[in-house]
Amino acid sequence: MLVTPHGYLALRCNPGMWRHDTHDIILTLCVDDFGIKYSRLDDANHLILNTQQKYYKISTDWSEKQYCCLTLDWQYVKRYVKVSMTGYVPKALHKF
Repeated sequence: MLVTPHGYLALRCNPGMWRHDTHDIILTLCVDDFGIKYSRLDDANHLILNTQQKYYKISTDWSEKQYCCLTLDWQYVKRYVKVSMTGYVPKALHKF
């Protein structure tokens, strides 16, 4: 992954997570999905425009509803997120 030359440092305590040395941004990578925690849109755009789009064809989902086949229902006012795997139980029941 080509984020290190742009100021992103891997976290020693958590493989697959990177933090920028000056921007307030942390990202995770799981296969081909990025999860990004940012405070300002400029910080997110730094990652997207200045690093990833230089090397890869990427798409963005600003709705924040999907990550690694998980459905995320953000409740910002109540300060929690409801995580679900839509359709998982019926598929698992059919499989087993």
